[in-house]
Amino acid sequence: MRRLSVLERNNWEEWRSRHATGDTNSSLPYGIDALSHQGWELQHSPWSHGLVARGLRKATSLAGSRSSVQLLHPVSTALAYRDADAALAIFEDMAWPWASPLGRRLPPLVVMTCWLGQRLLLDDRSATERWRRLAGNAAGLTVFSENQVPLIRQRLGLSTSRIAVLRYGIDTDFFVPASAPRQDYVAAVGGDVGRDWETFLTAAADTPEVRYLLLTWPDRLGSLPVPPNVEVRTAVGADYRRVLREAALVVVPTYPLAYPTGQSVLLEAMSSGAAVVATDTPALRGYLDPAAALPVPPVDAAELAAAVRELLHDPARREEMGAAGRRLAVERYGTEQMWADVAAHLRAVL
Repeated sequence: MRRLSVLERNNWEEWRSRHATGDTNSSLPYGIDALSHQGWELQHSPWSHGLVARGLRKATSLAGSRSSVQLLHPVSTALAYRDADAALAIFEDMAWPWASPLGRRLPPLVVMTCWLGQRLLLDDRSATERWRRLAGNAAGLTVFSENQVPLIRQRLGLSTSRIAVLRYGIDTDFFVPASAPRQDYVAAVGGDVGRDWETFLTAAADTPEVRYLLLTWPDRLGSLPVPPNVEVRTAVGADYRRVLREAALVVVPTYPLAYPTGQSVLLEAMSSGAAVVATDTPALRGYLDPAAALPVPPVDAAELAAAVRELLHDPARREEMGAAGRRLAVERYGTEQMWADVAAHLRAVL
């Protein structure tokens, strides 16, 4: 069995303990333990967490740049990986040592990227050069949406054979429909910068007869006015799963970024049997099936409000969409399938 060193920022022992109590949906983050079924012995890099990682984070906060600090540690990284046959970075911000002059002496690396397309659009020339060095020293990388491939090819000079498009995978055994009837509120969840809460809150204000629950971090809303029919709560794991199982409808409002922001909530809501309204962006479009998720144009509060009203007035259609979403999630978007695709890319590029 080949040894794969994994760069992933969580402490896996703590994660396993949380999983034993039902606090997490898989025994390892993102269900990566499925790779062990694909012929890989997983080794969690000591560079990813613990004392080394805490020291790097502290140094990073003082220096003000994550990448510049991590590039100072290629020697310690090489020592950490000396027994590995290959390395896998989850996600791109864990792969910076391969951008160093010693990058080519490290084990072959595959980078699972998440936000790379958007970063390439926003970063300055020096940052793009660091991405080019990293990509040049990596064996391959993956993206979660087809639209990022031409951008990465153009900006980083990678051949298509070194880029794999993955379907994001979620734990369909953890996110399951409930047997109890759904309640009468509309839910929205998310904390990343891609969430379009301004459009969501405007649509909520335009539908005062609808009760909304918004799970996010309050600072994400800034000074946006929150209508009286919207309850805001801090996003918490157990509460999140319960909300997906009991909400009448789940809304995923996003900006049209280069990466598929909102994909995890979309797929986990589908797996939980919820009907979904989601913003139709180029990056998210590959995940949107009209049988399960009603698409609406970006930054269009009127269309979002109309979609919410339309589905709330049609419970039979919501039930059909929820059943279709559950079926699609199980057929296409399980973590086992995602990691099987990662394993296939590892085999192809190593």
